[in-house]
Formats: sequence, structure tokens, C-alpha cells
Amino acid sequence: MIKTMNYLTVGLLTLVLFSCGTEEAKTPDQIKEEAREAILLERSKLLNSTGELDTNQANTIIDMYITFVQNNTDDKDASEFMFQAGSLCVGKGDYKRAIRLLENVTKNYGDDKRAVEAYFLTAFIYENYLNQKGAAEDAYKLVIEKFPRHDLALQSRAAIENLTKTDEELIRMFEEKNQGS
Repeated sequence: MIKTMNYLTVGLLTLVLFSCGTEEAKTPDQIKEEAREAILLERSKLLNSTGELDTNQANTIIDMYITFVQNNTDDKDASEFMFQAGSLCVGKGDYKRAIRLLENVTKNYGDDKRAVEAYFLTAFIYENYLNQKGAAEDAYKLVIEKFPRHDLALQSRAAIENLTKTDEELIRMFEEKNQGS
């Protein structure tokens, strides 16, 4: 009886193991779509109950974006995901990492629609968060050079003009502009 139970147990274990192994392997496209769906699911949890950015969740999503792009460099969403990772870094105050991720967009996806925004956001970070006016000016000039007809090129020109002005000069300029309207 004990021998029969042992054979039956071994038989059941073998059946379970083989049944697990017969599951069809997932294609790379299926794996990619599952990763994309996981990112979208996690992105829906970005804000905490008070409506503020959950930095732990942001870190998770940033890592998911980066991993997706590293594994799918030619995917249609690769530049978008890398740009979103950079934007999330800005939102949580990690400006240097944001710049590195945005530079990835400009370097690897320079023809993509997000490239101009990545150049501009990089300049904006240098100007407004890192207070590096020289680096900001250089980055704004790249927007103008690479995308001369884009709306962000116009904004870059204006930003360059305002880089050297003091707060008082800017206030006076806006007041004069408002009085003229």
C-alpha cells in the first residue's frame, strides 16, 4: 500500500511538472505588450491619496520605462517612455538624472517628435532648477539650431534674451507690456 502511494505521488508530481512545462512560450511581442500594460497600470498609481506625486511609485515607473527602452530600443514608444522617465525625474526633483534621460532621447531619437521637447526641457532645467545660465543658453541654442521653425525655438529665443535680465528688469518689462495691451 505504501509503495502504491509512493508511485501515485511520484506520478502526480510528474504529471504536474510536465503540465507546467507544456505551456506555450510567449513571443517577444507578447512579452513587450505585457510590459507596456504593466507600465500603464503602474502609471495610474502615480499620485497618492492627497493628489501628490508618490516618489516611490515614480521611481518604480522610471525603472520600468528605462528597462522597457533598454530591451526595446526600436519600439514606437521608446522615445516617449524615456521622455516620460525624464519628466518624472523633474517632478521628483532629480534634475541631473532627468537631464541624462532627456539626453538619451535627443541622442538616440533625434528625429522623433519628443526630441525638441527633450532639448527644451533640458534647457529649462538648467535655467530654472540648477541655475546654470550658461548651460541653459547652450541648450536653448540647440533647440534653435536643430528646430528653427518649431514654436519651442521661438520660446528659446525669448528665454535667451531673458537669461541675463534681473528679476526687477523682467517685472518692469512685463508691466510695460501689460500697459501697452
